[in-house]
Amino acid sequence: YYRIQLRNQGTDNPDQRIQEDLQTFTEGTLALALDFMRSVVTLLSFITILWGLSGPLSFTLGGHDVTLPGYMVWFAIGYAVLGTFITHKLGRPLIALNFQQQRFEADLRYGLVRLRENAEGVAFYRGEDDERRALGTRFEHVVDNFVKLMNRNKRLGWFTNMYDQLAVIFPFMVGAPRYFGGQIQLGGLMQIASAFG
Repeated sequence: YYRIQLRNQGTDNPDQRIQEDLQTFTEGTLALALDFMRSVVTLLSFITILWGLSGPLSFTLGGHDVTLPGYMVWFAIGYAVLGTFITHKLGRPLIALNFQQQRFEADLRYGLVRLRENAEGVAFYRGEDDERRALGTRFEHVVDNFVKLMNRNKRLGWFTNMYDQLAVIFPFMVGAPRYFGGQIQLGGLMQIASAFG
């Protein structure tokens, strides 16, 4: 601990960080495992429905006739992959921002505890102004990083909400050729939209 404090190479408040990281790890692992199982079951059941309802899509590409069986499944997978990729790109900076937020908040708490424990010495040497400046700087780091977190979450939220709204319209656009071609009824189109979602 003595060498860690002398070197000060980014190791701050290790006891608190270990506790927070263990809690985040266990909660996150459990949530991911349950979501994964639910997603696999949902994927398998709705792919079967979507494959049967969507049928083949025939078109000409470069002078060749192409038939794509279960085309709605491929469109749904493509839509999901594209959304996942963009969400990953927008959300990835949140990892570093959340890490920094934990660090800055821990530093502020440490400064407050240290001030309380050394209140007599601070008062005796009239160090209130220095302590106020140091705590003010630590608090500014917390606020600045929190504003960055909010802005990044706002961008991510705008994209995911827009993408969710497009997911309501997209299956109707992709299923429209079969509906207007008389190959499926309105009920089938509604089932496609539900299975796609």
